[in-house]
Amino acid sequence: MVTITPKSGGLPIGQDLRFACEWWFSRLHEIDCGVKSVSAIVESSKQRPNNVRKIRESKMMSKAELARKTGLSVQTIDRVEKGHFCRLDTKRKILIALGLDLDHREEIFLED
Repeated sequence: MVTITPKSGGLPIGQDLRFACEWWFSRLHEIDCGVKSVSAIVESSKQRPNNVRKIRESKMMSKAELARKTGLSVQTIDRVEKGHFCRLDTKRKILIALGLDLDHREEIFLED
């Protein structure tokens, strides 16, 4: 049994988790997030092609080694190489660790 108490009132006590989830999803339309916010979420989840893996491998460097040099996790390096969104600071650390000038960012991170 789950009791959920959002700002606008709670579910009756004794409702099961499935009903609670269905109830929350039915309330999503009431959230004032706007189409622009939803579009921004979709846009941020799109993959952005880059040449990080290609450059890293040409320097015979493992993901773990690049992670150590950047101070980032291997998981972060993996996500960047797959084209997921990353912060400018992350891009800067990767460029420096690969021995590249910051001016090369357009060649590495193609859609900036």
